[in-house]
Amino acid sequence: MTSGTKVAQGYDGRDPLPYSTPVPTVWRRGAEVEVGWSITANHGGGYAYRLCPKTSSRVEEACFQTHHLSLKGDLSWIQHGNDTSKRTAIPALRLTDGTHPKGSQWTRNPIPACASELGGVGHGFNCSGLPPQFPPPLPGLYGFGKSECFPGRGADCTAEQKARIVAFFNFNIIDKLDVPTSLVSGDYILSFRYDSEQTPQVWANCADIKLVDA
Repeated sequence: MTSGTKVAQGYDGRDPLPYSTPVPTVWRRGAEVEVGWSITANHGGGYAYRLCPKTSSRVEEACFQTHHLSLKGDLSWIQHGNDTSKRTAIPALRLTDGTHPKGSQWTRNPIPACASELGGVGHGFNCSGLPPQFPPPLPGLYGFGKSECFPGRGADCTAEQKARIVAFFNFNIIDKLDVPTSLVSGDYILSFRYDSEQTPQVWANCADIKLVDA
């Protein structure tokens, strides 16, 4: 059982939670909204945001794939901590060709890991001189992330290195999108899907969203 939630390991995330549902974030149809995520272990790859109505018979991948959202423009923002005044615009690489489902949008993780087999894990802060896989969006902003000193890979970081890594990667990647007017008002699940490049993994997170009329 996980601490505090009384949810058994392996609980099907499509089933109702056995505790109070959080208050959903409210989006107006047609409005511009912001979404964001942060990096703990940088495995390259890219990401997408999708929606699934809670009225669906099964809140699952097939449902999310029919409601892909499109992020706006060719810019994302790096925001350190929760201070919205500390934002820096960076280029965003977004694709719709060759994606699945056909025509859906995919955005590259803008933070390069290091050019090594493990992406830099175990090499110390900022990969100890290893080059980035591609030009970083801001000077020096590349590396494996907060899990750089992951002991499972035999990494041996000092306390000072760990503190610097955590401080250096204390940022969010912000994107903007227009809430589709084609969607009906109601309760939805927002899915953040992150397809890893360095490992055969797909990571996901979700949130409660309520769409309302403008």
